Amino acid sequence: MCAGYIFFLPSATTIVWTRLYKRLGLSDLPANVQIGLVGVMFIAATIIIYYFGLEEFFIPKACIVIGIAMAAGVWLDASAVTEEDRRLKHASSQWPMETQCSTPAQGGGGNALKWARRVSWMLTAFYSFFAIMLGVMDMSNQEMYSSLNESGGSNHMLLPTGMVQQIFATSPTLAEWFPAANDVFGGGLVRVDHTDSKAINAIYPGETTGRLDSRVLEVLREIGHQAREISFETGRVMGPGFGTPNPTGSAFVRYTAPALELRRMLAEAQVAGEAFSLVYSRPPRFTYPSIEVFEEVDSGKHLVEVTYKFDGKGQASCILTGGATCDPQEIAMLGPPRGWGAKVLIHNPHPISQGEHLQVCRN
Repeated sequence: MCAGYIFFLPSATTIVWTRLYKRLGLSDLPANVQIGLVGVMFIAATIIIYYFGLEEFFIPKACIVIGIAMAAGVWLDASAVTEEDRRLKHASSQWPMETQCSTPAQGGGGNALKWARRVSWMLTAFYSFFAIMLGVMDMSNQEMYSSLNESGGSNHMLLPTGMVQQIFATSPTLAEWFPAANDVFGGGLVRVDHTDSKAINAIYPGETTGRLDSRVLEVLREIGHQAREISFETGRVMGPGFGTPNPTGSAFVRYTAPALELRRMLAEAQVAGEAFSLVYSRPPRFTYPSIEVFEEVDSGKHLVEVTYKFDGKGQASCILTGGATCDPQEIAMLGPPRGWGAKVLIHNPHPISQGEHLQVCRN
């Protein structure tokens, strides 16, 4: 949301920084240099925040900071208009038109500002229309409250989703040519059938029904809703204690997630130092079945069941259906996600109950 303010209001941010430069005595710098310095600061701050995984801490604060900066820009813009400025403006309005037109333009950076706006519009278009389609963004303002399937085939009326994941999940050639990209986008979709990990169940799939008022639940049932709210993003931001942990045993809520997210949850459970087991089902390698296959109650003929166990002391075991030992390329044995994908991409789990997806709240 806050990034949208920057993308959609380049003129407003330009005013803010121009006035700040004037107050700091740096207004003599060329306009393109001023804009360049602002861009460098924004990019550097973004890299630092996401590299160290601090986005969940900084984003709410960033909203406040940007709001204050906008208000400060308006105040600085107004306070910078001195009596001398008003006198000069009044005097210039009395000059003949030809005199005004013959006055050479001062300053520079017109082209730089135009390009800054073009880049802002391109980034906005990518953020709004293409990122979800490609599969390089899952949590965003563009898909809230939509119950949009971003993996395992799109349920959108017109547009696809998760295109890059599907391409790498079905192309062994691309996986071989681009191993770094395959580490982020490859592996396809998996279904988590059960785990007794407290660390994983505290976050995934992120049920927050307990936060709803009893009257709200009653109204939901009256209109035919399942009266359950799944809000994974909220739990990620607010912490493990915010939602209701996924119960173990027969009440366990199964869910689907991309391979990258499975590797993340296994890594987090290992860091917690607990002994746990996790059972998941995946399709045969380099196949990408639709989400309906994962929703089938009896999907054994389409999916491979994998049982992963960790003893809490650094030793792990992995067994396939039938008792065969997993090879090093099994998703659970690949280790935690690496590189930029581990810092930027966080995928929503899609809960499954009684052979169909639960209605998911996105907020």
